[in-house]
Amino acid sequence: MNPEKINLIRHFDDVDNLRLYDRDAILMPDQEYKAEAIAEELYTEIKRDGEKAVMFITSPRIRAKDSAKMIADSLLRIDNSLKVRFSVNDDLRVIDQGSFIIPEDYKEGDKYEGLILAGKAFSKETHGSDSTGGVDNYNYRFGDPVLLADGTFKYPELSNFFERYGETYKELLIRIYRLVIKTYEKLDKMNGGTKLVVITHGQPSQIFKDLKKAAQMIKNKEIKYTEGELAKLCWEIYKKRDNSEKVTGRLDTLSLDELSDPDMIDLLKKEINYLEKYE
Repeated sequence: MNPEKINLIRHFDDVDNLRLYDRDAILMPDQEYKAEAIAEELYTEIKRDGEKAVMFITSPRIRAKDSAKMIADSLLRIDNSLKVRFSVNDDLRVIDQGSFIIPEDYKEGDKYEGLILAGKAFSKETHGSDSTGGVDNYNYRFGDPVLLADGTFKYPELSNFFERYGETYKELLIRIYRLVIKTYEKLDKMNGGTKLVVITHGQPSQIFKDLKKAAQMIKNKEIKYTEGELAKLCWEIYKKRDNSEKVTGRLDTLSLDELSDPDMIDLLKKEINYLEKYE
């Protein structure tokens, strides 16, 4: 494998049916053209770099694994001599959004209001210093209406949408940071000749890209960095991104130069230690 970069792809569009699939749906039909376009880009790189194999690393979600299979099939139609392998990494999964209370009249394609409201509350809580001038609450659990001491809810609009609340921002950040560290520790064991392709979801994909930019800024001393503020820095970077970078089926090349710097790995370890103690 080429340890200097990975190809990062956000999965293709999936079927919107919470009653049938919850948040782990199959892909929508007729997206082969996306796979073919990405396969052509990848094959150009493969030929240029003299590689003979492709390793697809995906989240455990169906939409990510099916996207990888579709791209792999397109690649093999271009060159059936390529060796293709698949690996599932649980740390690449999308944030757990909990379990939903689905209304009786729900039908496929309906916008589930609970997810929209929960997303707004999650952003308001986890980026509180930006949205309200308050504090960033990384312990906030997705979908939680937050029961207050007087028996009322901070977010009463969420009280009838969730049977189980989801993951905290802290939990998501820790597993992504740990994944970068584990990748760094395996770099020396990677063999040449294999194209590395990671297929994941919108949020982990953006964290990877924002983390790389943050690492570059810290390394070049473009900002004054304080321990515990990495997630806040990444959020500021994310807000400045072009919305065209946030679409499904997008292929990005992610250099590992900054993320594999020993100083950056030490910083990530300190951030994990900070988050684990965060209350």
